[in-house]
Amino acid sequence: MFNQRIPESKMLLYRKQERIAGTRGQLDEIYALAGRIKTDHHESARDLLMAFGEFESGVLDSLMPERDSFDERTMLMRECALTTGHLLFASWEGRRDDLLRYRESFLKRIEKVYRAGLPEKIVMRASEGYAYYGIYPECYMEAAKKFWFDKRPEKAVCLGLRSIGASLSAAVSAVLEGLGTEVISFAVRPRGEPFQREFRIGERLERTLLSGAGSYFLIVDEGPGLSGSTMCSVAAGLSGLGAADGKIVFFPSWKTDGKNFLSQRARTVWQRHPKYCEFFEDTWLKSGKLQRSFPSSGLADISTGNWRRLFYGREDLYPAAHPLHERRKYICADGINSADVLRVDKDRLGPVFFIKFEGLGRYGKPVMQKAEMLAEAGFSPAPRGMTNGFAIYEFLNGKPLAPGKPGKALLDRICEYLLFTEMKFEAGGRPSFDDIIAMMAENIRESLGPEWKGAEEKYEFFRGLYEEGRPVRVDGRMIPHEWLLTGRGYMKTDSLDHHSDQFFPRCQDIAWDLAGAVVEFGMDEECKQYLLERYSRLSGDGSVQARFPFYMAFYLSFRAGYARLSSDELGPVAEGRRFLLLAGRYKSLLGAEIRKSGFPGARRPVAS
Repeated sequence: MFNQRIPESKMLLYRKQERIAGTRGQLDEIYALAGRIKTDHHESARDLLMAFGEFESGVLDSLMPERDSFDERTMLMRECALTTGHLLFASWEGRRDDLLRYRESFLKRIEKVYRAGLPEKIVMRASEGYAYYGIYPECYMEAAKKFWFDKRPEKAVCLGLRSIGASLSAAVSAVLEGLGTEVISFAVRPRGEPFQREFRIGERLERTLLSGAGSYFLIVDEGPGLSGSTMCSVAAGLSGLGAADGKIVFFPSWKTDGKNFLSQRARTVWQRHPKYCEFFEDTWLKSGKLQRSFPSSGLADISTGNWRRLFYGREDLYPAAHPLHERRKYICADGINSADVLRVDKDRLGPVFFIKFEGLGRYGKPVMQKAEMLAEAGFSPAPRGMTNGFAIYEFLNGKPLAPGKPGKALLDRICEYLLFTEMKFEAGGRPSFDDIIAMMAENIRESLGPEWKGAEEKYEFFRGLYEEGRPVRVDGRMIPHEWLLTGRGYMKTDSLDHHSDQFFPRCQDIAWDLAGAVVEFGMDEECKQYLLERYSRLSGDGSVQARFPFYMAFYLSFRAGYARLSSDELGPVAEGRRFLLLAGRYKSLLGAEIRKSGFPGARRPVAS
């Protein structure tokens, strides 16, 4: 993973992903998932582990809002979780009889959960690692095996950090139990400010941890994040209970020396303890397990911006790409590898496919549904299937577009595409107007300076128009290089999931995408008016032009923040400089747009 710098900006870019769910309905879905598992359904076994981990986290958050402990209900939940871990491990190892045995055991245990007197409703949090970052529990199982062969532990206390750590720790615990270790496992949630987490536990759990003489203490999560505070707070708490440094073991998703953590305590704590981490590339690629379900075993890695080598002859033409915000992606063809990525030639290689991580389990399925609809309408490449979180698409030969005045044919195509999006992809929730204004206020001040304080108040006029608008699953990336000119005309790529990613905008009025197209192509007034009038006529949406100024300011304040934060994170390397230039452009456009609202702004024009 890319070595993150300490960001200097305080932009509001990310959003919480929570939903309120009925407990009974979630249990019914989990029970049905377990019932579908057969001897050759590894993905179904993983889906069950993920689903129960999210459910367990929601229940425990409700039962233990202040500090973590345990009772009969929470231990029943943990037993179910560990059974899903055993089930997945059996599937991963190809032990079919054990797989069916653990499935039956889980079904019996889940029936007890129905009768356990759980809250009627719980708050469910998305597992971002499974949805966006390509975190695989199988990698944690391999790390657990490596740990076991290194240490041969007789006892272990495994602490999974909710939310995603609940399921990951179930996988780790199951491996160790299967290899003969006596394991006690809990799912816990460190609390407090993001950069100053605390490990808060009740007396019963504290006594249990104190009684674990001779045990290894395993801390399992998808982190560490920028601060390192969450995982390290648990380690510090265990140290305070007397656990030896060498007995406290981190199971993270990536390797880091911790020197850039924002938390000073985390920088110190991280150095004290051993870590076990197995990478996706070793677990899935070098083993050949992933390619078995691909059209070809030949793969060229085009992640972290390497896709630009396919389309641009010079690096100075590269568009900006943040390596941490890109999903894993590959070119798949016979006889190709990463060194051959510049020589993708359909005539020479035969069929060529584009492979992209779209999300495990329930996170990937809606993406594929949208992909199929867009492909059938002729706007995007056709999906050819999905396996282990990766979608398989036809590879499009084409030329990426560049910013500049678009012609009428392209403007018409953009209108047709956005009209289809507005008609076919209606959505439910979206951020409140107050949340958006708060984001704009923070990002405007951070981008333009304190003298712009209060500029967001000029947009209060749009509250009614915003609330009357119709949210849809927008494209969210109306950027020129994601439009290709092909033999079939203009085609849109990367159009599937930005309405549901971890960033702020979420589902929005189609005016968000109209604003994005205007900004990213650098349209002049003539092109902008043609686009808006054309869309208004095609859609019958007579108020889109009235809403548009608000969405221009909304879009620019978010993108200015994103570019600024990316520049701060990446630093003085080529990628950081690309984002610095983008931040300057968005900043200039944002200042100009706000002045149109009547806000005086700075005395001098905003520099680009």
